[in-house]
Amino acid sequence: MLRVQLLGVTTAVRDGRPVPLSRPHRRLLAYLALHPGPHDRDVLAARFWPDSPDARANLRTAVWALRRALGDDALVARRDTVALAPVARDVDDLEALERAGPGPAEPCAGIDDDWAVAARAEHLRRRVALLDGLAAAATDPSEAVAW
Repeated sequence: MLRVQLLGVTTAVRDGRPVPLSRPHRRLLAYLALHPGPHDRDVLAARFWPDSPDARANLRTAVWALRRALGDDALVARRDTVALAPVARDVDDLEALERAGPGPAEPCAGIDDDWAVAARAEHLRRRVALLDGLAAAATDPSEAVAW
C-alpha cells in the first residue's frame, strides 16, 4: 500500500517503509497526489519545466524515476497523460488532522509553486472547519480553547 504524506515535507511510504525521493520528484508526486486523475503530459511538462526546451523529456525522466521509486503500480502513464494511482493521503485523514492538534501542519512544505500555495489555503480552510467543530463539541472550556 502506498501512502503519500503531504503534511509537512512531502514523503511517500510504501508497505510501511519510507521511499527516498529527490526534491523535484517530491514536487511532482505532491502535485499528482493533490490533483487526482490523469494530467496531460504537455501541461505537466510546462508547469514543472516552463523554461526548458527539454520539458517533455524531463517529465519522462521524472515519471520513470517516480515509477522506479514507488513501484510499477503507483503511476498510470499513458502516451499523453500521467496519473497517480489511488493512494492514501494524510490530508484526507481527519483523525490525523485531529491528532496534529492546532499546530501549523501544512501540506507541501518547502514547495512554493502556485498550486502548492493554493493547496495550503484549502487545507487551512478545512482545518479551521475541523477545529471549529472540535471546539464546539468540547465539554470543557479549556479543551475548547486548546482546539
